[in-house]
Amino acid sequence: MKETKKNELIKFIGDLDVKEQEIIYNILSKARKKGEISEFSIIHESLKTDLEDMMKQGFEFQELSSVKAPPLIKNYNDVEKFLLPQDYLPLPFSLDKILKSRRSKREYSGKPLSLRELSTLLYFSYGIRRYTSAYNTSKFPLRMAPSSGGLQSIELYLAANKVDELKKGIYHYNPIEHSLELIYEGNFRRKLVNLCVNQEFIHDSSAIIILSCVMERLLWKYKIRAYRYIHMDAGFVGENVYLTSTALKLGTCAIAGFFENELNNLLNIDGKNEFITLLMSVGKLQEKE
Repeated sequence: MKETKKNELIKFIGDLDVKEQEIIYNILSKARKKGEISEFSIIHESLKTDLEDMMKQGFEFQELSSVKAPPLIKNYNDVEKFLLPQDYLPLPFSLDKILKSRRSKREYSGKPLSLRELSTLLYFSYGIRRYTSAYNTSKFPLRMAPSSGGLQSIELYLAANKVDELKKGIYHYNPIEHSLELIYEGNFRRKLVNLCVNQEFIHDSSAIIILSCVMERLLWKYKIRAYRYIHMDAGFVGENVYLTSTALKLGTCAIAGFFENELNNLLNIDGKNEFITLLMSVGKLQEKE
């Protein structure tokens, strides 16, 4: 290590308080036990569940029926809301055909989605299918996608580029009301292309579904393991988007390449307790000649 960087590192560590130094020490110690320290080893090793550490901390399993979970639904008050139609389009029952047809599709016609198509897509991807009693709550919502502990860490936002009967803009999906809450009105096509590392196919999509995760919904129960689980939760929702889009004969493509800080800022989320994990373009497919 060059002398300048070494001095900067010493100064950096010296500026941390005792608790922060202890966190850094524990993370690097775990990573070094497995060999050479790298970015991957730091993340992977530090987020492992260690039975010995858990026993020292007095680990206690949180039973579903005895503990109240944090709020699962994010609400935007005092914003314009658009109730989505609930006469959902029928989906074909041939699951084997849908599974075989599913793939990432980036060639969009530029034609608008109907509001009914969008409503059906959001409902079957991550809508509420029923309520039950859990986590000391009598009316606990269950979603179309599974989630870690049933705690629904994922939030859905939508950039509407071209949807019939819907203003262009960025919305938040409210599953309780099955509505879209308008956060910002306007055309965000070019902005999202730029924030997704100039992936031009995004420009022709009818809508972009943006998945964020809310860490507090899992941290209270799963502690440090929560960071692994949120990505599984995003994957469950993402696959539902793929399968429902395929059933509706729409194209979709998962987008993992994006500038995180700028995208978090666009949605006015803090990037710490809530941050973006995945985007999915949706659009009408180009007609085959």
